[in-house]
Amino acid sequence: GHICGVKDDELAVRWVQFGVFSPICRLHSSSGPFNGKEPWHYNPMAENIIKNFLCLRHKLIPYLYTMNYRFAHDGLPLIQPMYYQHPDDYEAYNVPNEYYFGSELIACPITKPMDPKLGIAQVRIWLPEGEWFDVFTGMHYRGGRVIVSYRTLYRIPVFAKAGAVLPLAKLTENINATSNPAALDLYVFAGADNQFTLYEDNDKEGGSQRKAFTDFAFHWGKTCSLKIGA
Repeated sequence: GHICGVKDDELAVRWVQFGVFSPICRLHSSSGPFNGKEPWHYNPMAENIIKNFLCLRHKLIPYLYTMNYRFAHDGLPLIQPMYYQHPDDYEAYNVPNEYYFGSELIACPITKPMDPKLGIAQVRIWLPEGEWFDVFTGMHYRGGRVIVSYRTLYRIPVFAKAGAVLPLAKLTENINATSNPAALDLYVFAGADNQFTLYEDNDKEGGSQRKAFTDFAFHWGKTCSLKIGA
């Protein structure tokens, strides 16, 4: 736990995975004589997973920054319970551990231990109508139904909607800065038309602030196209 508690490598990994898909992600706890919050205090497998997810969080900065701008100007929070967008769907009220993470993703953190014999955890998921893709595996799912999903410690269920545009920072080295990345890795998911506007600025306020809005327009059909605006 945050104060004292016991050392649990699996739980630490799941906390970090949840933290990566949360508004604030930080390894923060009280100091203990036999435990610590740093990844290298855990077994090699847990350490590697934690490091990979922390790198993913850093890659997500362009997406997160855009969603935070959306919140500040449109009042749409980064995290929204499923019933915010699907108030007429009964199942939307029965998945309290599932939520929209920005405009393009649905996150389903795992909050129960793995089966010790199988080494996998089970989670109940409701996918709204439409087509969805697991962002880690690329597996395609048909929505409008409840599914039971299984994951090892290496992943949690995170789904991108059909047509989703997901801008990630292209990291060529380990950095600890939040400045605009020099390059992006752009992930586009098939299946539907979609538009996404990336927001960037120079981290200044007032008259010295410079803003940039980059439009991405994806058209899905027999002939697909992705147009990137100036």
